[in-house]
Amino acid sequence: MLKIDSTITRKVALAYNKPDAWIFKGPNPHRFLARVCGVCGFAEFYVENPKRLAATINQVVADA
Repeated sequence: MLKIDSTITRKVALAYNKPDAWIFKGPNPHRFLARVCGVCGFAEFYVENPKRLAATINQVVADA
């Protein structure tokens, strides 16, 4: 597998601390990493820090 980390155009998953707010939602960006097979071209995307993403989402659900 070939691991590609694109620094030119960063793709992120956003989880918001206050998703219902009109402004100041408190975005928490979580960078995507891509892995691409050099033989067949199959690509998979992973979040760089999945525990932090899960913690943010769990906190929002607990506050709701």
